[in-house]
Amino acid sequence: MGNEKVKTYASPYELEGRIPFGQAAVLGLQHVLAMFVGNLPPLLIIGGMCGLGDTEC
Repeated sequence: MGNEKVKTYASPYELEGRIPFGQAAVLGLQHVLAMFVGNLPPLLIIGGMCGLGDTEC
């Protein structure tokens, strides 16, 4: 029990891999932006079909 080593950093492709905080923050921001962009096209398509994007009155 006392001979266990704690991994500091490992490959991000390992199941229990740990990466530095800076890299994790950048990848987390990329993930949030990808989720946000994935929600926009359905709104634009449905809004366009309903005529919400028309500039004519």
